[in-house]
Amino acid sequence: MEKKSFILLCSLVFLGYTNMYAQQKIAISGSVVNESGQPLQGATIVESSTNNTILTNQRGEVRFTVSSGNATLEVSFTGYTTAVVPVNNQKVIQVLLKATT
Repeated sequence: MEKKSFILLCSLVFLGYTNMYAQQKIAISGSVVNESGQPLQGATIVESSTNNTILTNQRGEVRFTVSSGNATLEVSFTGYTTAVVPVNNQKVIQVLLKATT
């Protein structure tokens, strides 16, 4: 009986570690530009389903932490179509926003 309890305990610990690993926050950086390659200062980046929001700097660049490598970002700027960008465990993300017609 003790052996079964030990195996069960080890299994639960293993599952806890794998779940914790899957939920690790990751730091990403990147930039937001328009179709001409010009940086978009003040573009809004929101991690979907969270309150995690940040604006790009004067060079259209950003550095921040997302909840996991599976996060999705919504990137918007007035006069441009919002882009939905999956992080896909990338550390650097480049976003091109297209002007609305």
